[in-house]
Amino acid sequence: MEAGVEVFVPAVVLAETVRGRANDAPVNQVIKAVGRVLSVNETTGRLAGRLLREANSAETVDALVVASTIEAGGGILLTGDPADIRPLAERNPEVQVQSL
Repeated sequence: MEAGVEVFVPAVVLAETVRGRANDAPVNQVIKAVGRVLSVNETTGRLAGRLLREANSAETVDALVVASTIEAGGGILLTGDPADIRPLAERNPEVQVQSL
């Protein structure tokens, strides 16, 4: 990206965002600009499960997003749902949660 930072979108975010309709166009433009979509693998799933336990949360998709950020080496996690994300990330200082 132009700012010199690596940007990615976890694949689970696509599942929550797109519906295969014309109004997906803005999301598709962001994905095209970012150019990197991270898949969920077993390691990510297990880490997300641990995060859910530690935070006493049932927000599986949010836990997968946090786990993806941890596995990518940390960074700024932009979200429209900081109240659900922060408890999952709070024990992982490499993840900085920022509201959109």
